[in-house]
Amino acid sequence: MPERAVRVVFDGHAVTPQRSGIGVWAYRLCNALLEHCAGRVELSVYACGTVIPVRTKDEFHHAVEHVREGSLYAVSHQWEIPRLLGNADDHLFHAPDFVAPLFPIRTPVLVTVHDIVPLVYPRLLARSKKTSVPGLYRAVLTASVRRSAAVLTVSEFTRSEIVRVLGLDAAKVVVAYPGPSIEVTGGRLSGNLAEQVCGKPYFLYVGRSDPYKGLPLLAAAYRRALDRAGDALPDLVLAGKRDVIARLKKHPLA
Repeated sequence: MPERAVRVVFDGHAVTPQRSGIGVWAYRLCNALLEHCAGRVELSVYACGTVIPVRTKDEFHHAVEHVREGSLYAVSHQWEIPRLLGNADDHLFHAPDFVAPLFPIRTPVLVTVHDIVPLVYPRLLARSKKTSVPGLYRAVLTASVRRSAAVLTVSEFTRSEIVRVLGLDAAKVVVAYPGPSIEVTGGRLSGNLAEQVCGKPYFLYVGRSDPYKGLPLLAAAYRRALDRAGDALPDLVLAGKRDVIARLKKHPLA
């Protein structure tokens, strides 16, 4: 008898139009499930007040195309999810960023916790809502991980921090490293940058400029390496929003 497919309902509110780290991770994960796990995983997406079965990347894109920025943390999910799942115990609900259903449901829940920086290093996230109401963030996070059937995280370090700070059983926390992927979209580098780096090795930074990203440390390290290696050191290329460039202007690289 063939093995029965796992029925996964994924919270698609992480896949926003202007997605960064967690949004990209969620987008890639769902696409990988559709591409590589067909027959073993039946994927549905919870988004915009409904649960939609998806079988192709196009269907997945259609399911999340109207998701709004920030809607992943809407309070309304707490009563929508139990109603939409119907307390089915043959599904798995995957919450992609620390907020799991807080009311008891029969459906097993897998919650992903990418890090607990707001609890351990709140000064590095001064602009985050998670640190503006630390008591609420800790309470929701703690309730989520304790009510979930399992907790997924992306590194052994974060796993150890979850166990240490939240007092969770280590056996309940599973590490699954994010896989690499490069998607060529046909975009072109600006003329000046293309002239500088094309055909040459270079270091690449991709990301935002939040203090916990460590851009001042990157600038200092590159400056020190540049002093030692001179022109033999490859260029450092930054990919991100304009505030990345602005922050590094405070810590010049050359």
